[in-house]
Amino acid sequence: MKKGYTFTILFIFVVTAFFTSILAVANSYYQDDINENEALSNRRSVMYSFMGYYEETDDKVNSIYDTHVEELEIDGEFVYAYIENSEVTAYTLPMSGSGLWGTITGYLAVSDDLSKIVGIDFMSHSETPGLGARIDEEWFKKQFQNLSFSLNSKLSLINQGEGDIDAITGATTTSRYVVQLVDNTLEKYIKLLEVNR
Repeated sequence: MKKGYTFTILFIFVVTAFFTSILAVANSYYQDDINENEALSNRRSVMYSFMGYYEETDDKVNSIYDTHVEELEIDGEFVYAYIENSEVTAYTLPMSGSGLWGTITGYLAVSDDLSKIVGIDFMSHSETPGLGARIDEEWFKKQFQNLSFSLNSKLSLINQGEGDIDAITGATTTSRYVVQLVDNTLEKYIKLLEVNR
């Protein structure tokens, strides 16, 4: 190996180790802030699934969440109950499943009688910007609000005038994955809620 190559490899190793150490220290220093922001983001998304809009301030999110949301563990699974006047008015269920390019995660809220979807919100996904990523847009999420469901029949994309959900133009596959994710989430949690609420 030539002397020049040895110097180059050693230089790259030292620079990489130096900047990796800086990032590790910064990550360690800010870990509490990172965890707090992730928790706030989860709370905001849970609240959106219940209410259909995002609260403007972090303090408002935390205040409403602490007052109205109860975290329930059912058979090792966590769901969230929205409580108004000492009564549960809705449940929010965590969602996680395949999308076109990776995992889609979010929350799905259902009515207290387990017959309607109240709302939906997405926490993370890897869908194509400008196409599948449009699942985050209000018009798409609002289609799920007040949508009746039954475990005996699956939700469907609108095809030739019939169905439940309009697909995103150019992103039919992502839309199909979202509908499948909602169906799978309902199938997983509704029976648990019926038995344990």
